[in-house]
Amino acid sequence: MGQYFIAVNLDRQEFLYPIRGSGAKLMQHSYIGNEFVETIARLFSKGNPWYKSRLVWAGDYMDERIYLDEFESESFMDEKGDYNLYHYSTDHFNCLTPFFEFNSFKFTQSYSYIVNHCKKQYVDINKVPNSEDGLKNHPLPLLTCSGNGRGMGDYTNAEYEEINNKITICENRLNEMNSKIKEEEIIAELKLLYEQFNQATSFVGDWAGNIISVERNIIEGYTEIKPDFK
Repeated sequence: MGQYFIAVNLDRQEFLYPIRGSGAKLMQHSYIGNEFVETIARLFSKGNPWYKSRLVWAGDYMDERIYLDEFESESFMDEKGDYNLYHYSTDHFNCLTPFFEFNSFKFTQSYSYIVNHCKKQYVDINKVPNSEDGLKNHPLPLLTCSGNGRGMGDYTNAEYEEINNKITICENRLNEMNSKIKEEEIIAELKLLYEQFNQATSFVGDWAGNIISVERNIIEGYTEIKPDFK
């Protein structure tokens, strides 16, 4: 089934969900020029309320409990064992969507640097490559998402799918193996495929829960990353 996402600010205990046709699935709204994503980016610019705060693009299938320790007692979490940030936010955080003015202005054309202040990294929006469908996938939701890969509409690409299929075939072969020598060969092949898989999905979710801002200029001493979100 499809997985739905919301943008959650951990520090302000606020969230927004997509409206006005943006689509709640990750890849329905994760492209440059999308009204919902541009609005989130604008919130993280200087002078706006989410500037330099922690962001998680939370999926409703994401792991349980992570990011929640600071908000509720251990006894509460024992009672709510299947609670995750998505559901906790929609139950307890302030939803800004009904009250926030969405604007079709392409904000990231003038504020082109997405900055991670925990890792001291940044991404230049102007260098994002075209994806397979001709759009440019927006790095902000993909870098900060939690739960990707667990539902329809999540981020994937042709290389990811190809490697994942090869891993499945190898794992099936390994389960059917009787020969020790061939088993070692398959394990070595699997190890290489796992490394390739990690490279194909590198940076997806790597900034989740980190302190983010969107800037006009590069910050001295920070390192540029170039995620290939095709």
